[in-house]
Amino acid sequence: MILYQQQKEFLDNCLDLLDANGTIVTDVLFGIESKCSIYEDNLIKIIKSNDDQRMVMTRKRTESPFFMFNEGITIRFHHEYVFLEEHIINLLKGNANVRQ
Repeated sequence: MILYQQQKEFLDNCLDLLDANGTIVTDVLFGIESKCSIYEDNLIKIIKSNDDQRMVMTRKRTESPFFMFNEGITIRFHHEYVFLEEHIINLLKGNANVRQ
């Protein structure tokens, strides 16, 4: 799947947030147990395997995974990410008073 520039920027911001604020856990992604980094708040959950082969992002409001990456291939990038762009940017700026 080819990403549009806006999607790539959102993904890069989420990876930066995960690097800065993620915690290490053991979890199962796509049926494979591995060490993962996870970031979660009241709006979004981001989990990525430490081998960079699997990743899932979920919008908490709908409990819908809007981004899925498996075996190095993006298999889903749903439009729901647009509702989270401002939230992610504010988190990266350190603004705890983000709009919900």
